[in-house]
Amino acid sequence: MSVEIRTFNQPWEPLDDPDKPELPYRPGCCLSIRRHLPPPPFGKRYTGEEPARFDDDWKVRRHMKLTDWALQTPPRNGSPPHPDPTVHGLQILDALACKDGRGAQVVRCHLEADPERICVAKIYDPFYYNHLEYDVTWTADHDYSREAAAYEVLRDAKVDGKIVPKYYGSWTFDLPVPEVLRESSGVTSTTRPVCMILIEWIAGISLDKIVYDERAVKSIPPALRLEILARGMENFCTLESCGVRHNDWAPRNVVVSPASGWETNLPAVFIIDFNIADVTKSPYCKIGDYVHPPLPPNPRYRFWCEWMPRFGMWIPRQYQDGHTFNGWLATRWAKEEKGFSNPPQREKDFKDSPKYYEFVTLEPDSPIRTRWSGRPYPDGSGGSYPESDY
Repeated sequence: MSVEIRTFNQPWEPLDDPDKPELPYRPGCCLSIRRHLPPPPFGKRYTGEEPARFDDDWKVRRHMKLTDWALQTPPRNGSPPHPDPTVHGLQILDALACKDGRGAQVVRCHLEADPERICVAKIYDPFYYNHLEYDVTWTADHDYSREAAAYEVLRDAKVDGKIVPKYYGSWTFDLPVPEVLRESSGVTSTTRPVCMILIEWIAGISLDKIVYDERAVKSIPPALRLEILARGMENFCTLESCGVRHNDWAPRNVVVSPASGWETNLPAVFIIDFNIADVTKSPYCKIGDYVHPPLPPNPRYRFWCEWMPRFGMWIPRQYQDGHTFNGWLATRWAKEEKGFSNPPQREKDFKDSPKYYEFVTLEPDSPIRTRWSGRPYPDGSGGSYPESDY
């Protein structure tokens, strides 16, 4: 089926790409990987060297197949080459988030030399990015460079394995280029490089798998849900004090571990997914007059008036408003909370104004919706909540 979109007010019907290989990242797939030095992070809020791309590239790209474009504009190589040329075998165990067009492919895997240590590989293969809207190799490079930079900083700050998955480095491997694609694109290389990172496998569950399931959410006491949220918010603030602004606070990027059995006990909370993060300590990062916080920002002010609608039912109903959410923030964190930094005094005085706060008592959850309760589901169908698309 053809799909037509408009780019800069011009219609674009993507070209068929019948010779593109099927997605290879399946259980049992074995890759020969070696360490790789990622390029410096680039993109929004960064300056410095980037892959050569110009405003009129889309005019060329719209007349090319994705595979031709990706082969003719390959990902950048790290400079200089990584000093460790050792090749390691990696075997994919199962797919966590693999789909043609989704962007980075995420799989569970292990190194053949260490089969007991289960890892997650995040693979930035431009062949399986979205060619409709993006320059696929630029975007794959962008995602890889920013995520690797963020994990490197967090590893150096010794918080990987504590509030984010442990980082096992950046890697590359080669995939074969079929002869038909070499002829189509005009390239002579028989292989193409693909970059990836390896991180720790967290035996847990991301909150996006829970927040749409009313029964699952309401099996967890509201006070415990708020405390899990608070721990995630503190971890988010700790990232900023380490020099990383995550930029995508959402349920899918919050993992709680273990995956179950914590309905009455506080689980560990991890933050994941750094492909649009800013590394504020990087010499390439330029964010106006940004002042690096000496301590994690106080969540009371960092999340002021952000009642987080994306977290849906996870937030008790009485706090799903900016003023009542501020009231909860004020009861959870003091104005001078130990171990946290406050914003400049003028901003603090503004956010402390009583007119922005409403204090309400945390109440038990309402009964679970049913087809006969007279309380319709959000989609009006009377069925279950929609599951998230991983």
